[in-house]
Amino acid sequence: MRGCHEGEPNAPFKHGVSHCAIFYLASRPREYNTLNAAVMVVKSINYSADGGNFREASSFIWAGQWADYLQQHKMETNPSPAKTFDVFLSFRGEDIRNDFTGRLSLALRKIGLFNIFKDDYALDEGKDIGPELMKAIEDSNCAVVVLSENYATSSLCLKELAKIVECMGDSGRIRTIFYHVNPSHVRYMISTDVEEQKQSSFWKTLEEHAKNPSHSKDLESWKNAFVKVANQSGHPVEPHTDEASFIEKFVADISRELSASVRNTDGLFGMNSRLLQLDSLVLQFFAAPQSSVTNRVCFIGIHGMSGIGKSTLARAYYKMMSHKFHGSSFLKDIRMVCEREPNSLENLQKKLLSNILKDYFIQIRNSDDGRDMIRSRFLHKKVLIVLDDVSNMNQLHELAWEDNWFGSGSIILVTTRDAGLLKSRKFTLYRAQSLNPSEALQLFSWKAFSMLEPPEEYRTLSEQAVKDADYLPLAIAMSGSRLRSRRASEWISALHRLKRFPDREMNAVLKISFDELDVVDQCIFLDIACFFSGFDKDYVIDILDSCDLHAQYGIYNLIDKSLLSIDQDGKILMSKLIEAMGKEIVREQDRNEPGRRSRIWDSGDLHQILKNEEGTSEVEAIVTSVDETKDYRFEGLSSMKRLRLLKIAADFPPKCDGLYDCDGPELSNNLMYLEWSGFPYSKLPSRFQFKLVQLKLQNSNIKKLWNNCTEPLYNLKVIDLSNSQSFTEFEDFKVFPKLEKLILEGCRRLSDIHPSIALLSRLIVLNLESCTSLKEFPEGINGLASLQTLKLAGCLKPEKLPDKMGQLKSLRNLSIEASVIKHLPSSIFLLENFQSVYCGKHWFYK
Repeated sequence: MRGCHEGEPNAPFKHGVSHCAIFYLASRPREYNTLNAAVMVVKSINYSADGGNFREASSFIWAGQWADYLQQHKMETNPSPAKTFDVFLSFRGEDIRNDFTGRLSLALRKIGLFNIFKDDYALDEGKDIGPELMKAIEDSNCAVVVLSENYATSSLCLKELAKIVECMGDSGRIRTIFYHVNPSHVRYMISTDVEEQKQSSFWKTLEEHAKNPSHSKDLESWKNAFVKVANQSGHPVEPHTDEASFIEKFVADISRELSASVRNTDGLFGMNSRLLQLDSLVLQFFAAPQSSVTNRVCFIGIHGMSGIGKSTLARAYYKMMSHKFHGSSFLKDIRMVCEREPNSLENLQKKLLSNILKDYFIQIRNSDDGRDMIRSRFLHKKVLIVLDDVSNMNQLHELAWEDNWFGSGSIILVTTRDAGLLKSRKFTLYRAQSLNPSEALQLFSWKAFSMLEPPEEYRTLSEQAVKDADYLPLAIAMSGSRLRSRRASEWISALHRLKRFPDREMNAVLKISFDELDVVDQCIFLDIACFFSGFDKDYVIDILDSCDLHAQYGIYNLIDKSLLSIDQDGKILMSKLIEAMGKEIVREQDRNEPGRRSRIWDSGDLHQILKNEEGTSEVEAIVTSVDETKDYRFEGLSSMKRLRLLKIAADFPPKCDGLYDCDGPELSNNLMYLEWSGFPYSKLPSRFQFKLVQLKLQNSNIKKLWNNCTEPLYNLKVIDLSNSQSFTEFEDFKVFPKLEKLILEGCRRLSDIHPSIALLSRLIVLNLESCTSLKEFPEGINGLASLQTLKLAGCLKPEKLPDKMGQLKSLRNLSIEASVIKHLPSSIFLLENFQSVYCGKHWFYK
C-alpha cells in the first residue's frame, strides 16, 4: 500500500491525513508459500480519529511483532517482484469508509488469482510518482479506479489516473467504481453547462488545482483522464449499498474477464485448447448420471513427463475457475516440500486449511489431526484444491483422500508424473501433451526473440531447436532463453553440442522420475534408453525377461511414470530427451573409460574397449553393431564377468579365412541373452552359459554349438541358428531339456536331426524351413507333446512325414510349401487343436 500524504511527511498517521493506496495484483502470483504473499500486507488499514491506532478487516500485527510472525510461519519477506500485473487498484483512502478497498483487496486475494504487492513507503503530496509505480501501471492488464468524494484533491491520484488512461484508455481495461459519488456529478465536471459544472465537486477541485502553478502543465491531462472514466457506465456504490454483496459480484466479474483467456505473451502457448479439454472432462464427470452418489466431487489427475506443462496447465485452470468456489488452494511442489521440510505433511495441511478457511493461525497436533480437520471443515464447502507434483500415495492420503471430505461440486486436481497413483484411486485422467510444432515454435520465438515468429534468418535454426527439444515446453523455454541474443554461429555450435552433451539442468529435471524407480525398474529403463527405444514391445520383453527382469510389469511401471509409451503398432516410444537422460546416466558412471560403464551401445566404444583390453566386470550389457572395416579382438569379452546381455549385429557375411575356425571367446557365466548376428567362430566355448536363456546366432559361421557339452543348460529356451550355412550337426538335445523354440531355417548343410529331439517335451516351435540337405524327419518328432508350430517348407529330400504325427496333441499349424512331401498322415486332421496346413498357394483348414 502506498500512501499519498498531505502535510507533514513524518507524521503519516495524524488525524485528518489523507492518502492514496495502490494495490498491485500480480498476474503471475507466487503459486505456493506458507500463507500466500498477499497476507504479508496488513490487509486493510483505516486511520481512527485519534490517528494513533489502525485496524484490519480481520486481524492486525504491530510492526514490532512482524518479524516474529514471519518466523513463526516461515514466510518470505522479500518476494521477487512480478513482471506483469492483473489489476492496478487506485483509490483515495481517507474518505473510503468501512474499509471498502481493504475488503476489496482481500476479496481479490481470497479467490486465489492474485497476490497483493505491498510498498512500504509513502509519497508526500506534491512529489511525482516514481518509475516503479509508472511501470506497474504500464504492466497491468487492467485498472480499478475507486472514485470517491476527495479522490481529485490528491494530485498524485490525478497523476496516476492520467497514466492509467494513457496506458489503457482506449482498450476498455479500466473499471470505475463510483464510491458514494453520484456518477452524474463526475460527468458534470466536463459539461459545457456552467450550472452543471458548479454542482460537481470534482470541477471545483480541479479549479483549485488550476490556481497552483506547479499543476498547470498537468491540468489538461487530468481533465482528459476524467473524460475517459466519466463516460464509462461504472459501478456505483451508494450509502445504502450492501458492500459485501457488491464486492463479491465485482470480484467475480473482473476475475471472469481476466480468466477468459490465457495470454500467449505469458508463454502459455496452446493453453486454451488444453484448458477446454480439461474443463470438458470435468463437465462430463458432473453430467454423468450417478444416482447412488449424493456428494459429487471430481478427482481429476493431470499426468505426464517432467517439463511437459502439468503444473502450468493446473495453474491456468485454477486461475480460470477458482472464483466459482467457496474456497480454493494451490499447493505447489509437494514432492519437493516433502523431501526438504520436516513435518512437511502437517505444514501442507495447515496451508490447505489456512488458504480455504482464511484462518492463518490454525494449529494441528499431527497429520491425523490435520486430516480430521480437513474432513470436518471442508465437508460442506465447495472447494477447488490443486495438489501439484504429488509423488506418493501418502501425500494424497493426508490431503485429499475421499470424496466425503468435501462439499458437493468440489474439484480436486492433482498433477503427477506417476499415473499409477491416479489409477489406484477414482481419478478422471488427463494426459498432458507436448506442444505441436506451431505452438513449440511460438514459445521458442518468444523466449529467444520476444516475438511470436522467429526472424527469417533464424527460422531454420529455430525449427531445429524445437525439434531437438522434442516439443517439450520446459526444454524449449530453456533452449530459447539460453540462445537469446546469440549469433547464428553460436546457435549452430550450441545445437551440435546439445546433441552430444544433454543440457544438465534439463537432465536433472527429467532424472527425478528415474530416481523414484526401484532398482529393477531402473535397470529396465536404462536398457530401453540405451538399446531398445523404438523396438517392438513384445520383442523387448522377450529379451529382458531372459535377463530375469520381469519386464512386462516393469515396462508398465515406466509407462505410469511417464518415461515411455507404447504406440498403436506396439512399439516402445521414448522421448529423445528421456533417452538422452538415460544414456547420460550411464556415461556419468565413468566419463573417460567406457569399459567401466554398465552398458555399451556405441560401436566405436566397443572397438576401443576390445582393442585396448579395457573391459571390466562393470559391463552388464552390450547391444551394438560392428564395422566390417575394423578388426575386433573379441577375446576381450572374457574380462566382462558380469555380462548378462550381449547383442551384436554384423550386416556383412562372417569371415571364413580360418582366423575364427576355433572356439569362440570365453563369455560370462552370467550371460542370459546372447544374440550375435554374423558370429564369426566355428564353435562356442566348451565351458559355457549355465544361465543362458536365449541363444541366437543368425547368419553365423558356426559349425556346431559345443564340443561334448555335458553340463545341462536348464534355462535355455530359445536357439536360433537361422541361415548359418556352415552348421552341420546338432549334438544331443538332452543338454537343453527346457527348450521352447528351435529355429534352424536356412541351415543348408544340416543333414540329420538327432533322435534325442524327442526329449524336448516343452518345444513349441520347430522351424526347419529351407534345410535343403535334411534327409528325413526323425521318428522322435512324434514325442514333441507341446509342439504347436512345425515349419518344413523348402525341405527338398524328405517325401513323407512320420506316420505317428497324430501323437502331436498340441499341433496347430503346419507349413510344407515348396517341399517334396506328397501326402499327409490322416491322423493330423484328427488332432483336437490342429487348425491349418499351408501347402504353398493354399491354406487347408480343419
